[in-house]
Amino acid sequence: MLRQDTRAEDHDGIDVVVESDVGKLLVQVRSSRRGNADFEQNEEAARVTVVVVGGGDTAEASRKS
Repeated sequence: MLRQDTRAEDHDGIDVVVESDVGKLLVQVRSSRRGNADFEQNEEAARVTVVVVGGGDTAEASRKS
């Protein structure tokens, strides 16, 4: 199951939560590698998967990264 973040999760840098049979997978969506680098300085980053989607990226390219 996929759901949008709660207010508290958003505060921790989480945009999307994937509820799976192995537990919650926490996802942060960034629009630039620079934004990702800034996020990685956050202590929450170690437990969150980051997906970087650039303005010129196709859906296929985004899935591969």
